Amino acid sequence: MYAKLFRFWQTIEALSPQGADKPDASNRSFPIYRVEDGNLPPWLDSSHLRRPILANKAWRYSLQCGLFDSLKLAELLTTKISQPDDVLNEKLKGGESRLFDLGFDDSGIPIPETFVLSMACWASGQILQFNVDILEQGGQKNLDDVKVYDHVLPINSGYEGFDALSKRLIGYVAEQAAVLQKQNQKATKEWLDHLVRFVADKCYLPEHLFSDQPTYIAKCFQVKVEGKTSAGKPQEGNGQPGDKAGDADESSTAQSDDLIGKPGDKAKDVVGSSAAQRNDLINSFYIGDLTLLKKAAETKNLGKGLQAFLAPHNIRPINLRTDLRTPEGVQISLKMLSPERMPRGCWPSDHPLVFSQQLAVNEIWHRLAKEPGLFAVNGPPGTGKTTLLRDIVAAVIVERAAHLVEAVRKNRTFGQKQNQKIGDRLIPYYPFEDAVAGTSIVVVSANNGAVENVSLELPSINSVPNRVKGRYFTELATEVLRAQGQKSASAWGLLAARLGNKQNRTTFLDKFWWAEPCGAETKVGQPGSGEGLRWHLNQIKCSSRQPSMLLEDAIEQFEQAQSKEKKARQKLIDAADIPKHIQKKTGNV
Repeated sequence: MYAKLFRFWQTIEALSPQGADKPDASNRSFPIYRVEDGNLPPWLDSSHLRRPILANKAWRYSLQCGLFDSLKLAELLTTKISQPDDVLNEKLKGGESRLFDLGFDDSGIPIPETFVLSMACWASGQILQFNVDILEQGGQKNLDDVKVYDHVLPINSGYEGFDALSKRLIGYVAEQAAVLQKQNQKATKEWLDHLVRFVADKCYLPEHLFSDQPTYIAKCFQVKVEGKTSAGKPQEGNGQPGDKAGDADESSTAQSDDLIGKPGDKAKDVVGSSAAQRNDLINSFYIGDLTLLKKAAETKNLGKGLQAFLAPHNIRPINLRTDLRTPEGVQISLKMLSPERMPRGCWPSDHPLVFSQQLAVNEIWHRLAKEPGLFAVNGPPGTGKTTLLRDIVAAVIVERAAHLVEAVRKNRTFGQKQNQKIGDRLIPYYPFEDAVAGTSIVVVSANNGAVENVSLELPSINSVPNRVKGRYFTELATEVLRAQGQKSASAWGLLAARLGNKQNRTTFLDKFWWAEPCGAETKVGQPGSGEGLRWHLNQIKCSSRQPSMLLEDAIEQFEQAQSKEKKARQKLIDAADIPKHIQKKTGNV
């Protein structure tokens, strides 16, 4: 049953086209042009090249290519797969979508690894050419005259035909880019039109879906140019042909959101990577996850939590529900509130959880600490759900520490060295052993604001009382917090981060990992001002700095804290048993 559900969901995602951006030619820093018959691409347009640009910047371009009316495509699909009586009366919605995205450098040369094919176009072409069942088989391939390009990251969409065609088309773009460079030419409108027709043909899409003169959206942004220093003054026109772009600065990253790398990366490593300029969402970002879920459902290996979420409500017997307001419910509540059921860790606070909050925490931990599953806590705004979540976070962190200590004792912290191929490079790493892995915490919601509030609140100094002595990478945590928009905030610990979209992830990594100090190095045991964790660890590795605490000392402190917690818990358990002893002695059992 669930496999069919995920197959259907996967097909819907594959057939959902993404819209094209609206033109905004008046934007001075990030203009967006509509390129159609009679217009030039921006790298050939003198009016665009006359725009002022800083001396250390160059233009980069991201083109949304082959615009078409998605309503026309929907009508073609409806005609293909439906009988007249099966067509829904509901009016189909249209709008402009695009065939593929492709990035270009300031010289008008395409960057092959930035090519991203629309899965909606590919999947629609497969159905139009064959039938709707073809997607179940991973799709057919139309690859006879297209070579494979080696320098591309793996594409794992769940559709073998789409992945193979994408790689081949990247290879084709690479070949055409090499021809342009050899002939010292730039991509023209005619060059783009030829590419659109070629890609449409490989996707089995009819020519009449696109206009005789294909249309494009050209998004322009500025990036730093390697080897130049900024005088802080704008210059007329573009950077010199052949200039190599480095990392985008804060202003350009906020808009283009496309260059990811460590500070100091050379332009050829950043712009030439497959991550470069993939800033527009053209395909579903979780269709690969749906593929994994479909396979898990087919092998009856779905997680218990997901099964509980998907299960129809009518299979949950109503007689298993308990009204906690009844005498029977009160007794059950008292059992749930037993100190024996409390997790070993809790959030430091001057105000303990109230009855319903502690009951929820205990029950969540009792049911889900060792077994996967699902537990729902409902309540209107302001009733303490976020406060409850803090205790769950604290409990998970303490359990993680206990697992880590046990793994260190058994010398089973990391597995064997492995390598991950990214482009032409092999990146070595050591995976965590199973005993340590699996203790991460992800807070997700359909409401971005709610998740951000939790992520920014947990590390804030205001979330713990002054009596809390523990501090955990305080200065680094504060810089991360401020980089995420909390300009005057201070943190007590490096505990959580606002992630989600690419801009948030890039901002976090820039501060947390890649940051390097501009001034003199410090000898402190924790990262100083402007230092990312990578810098700090390298200082320890080369003996330029001593850690604030040795691992053995940290383990000893943790075990001492565990011993204190165990004794305190036993006192609470003894106190909770007092009413039972009184009842037994008085005979009121």
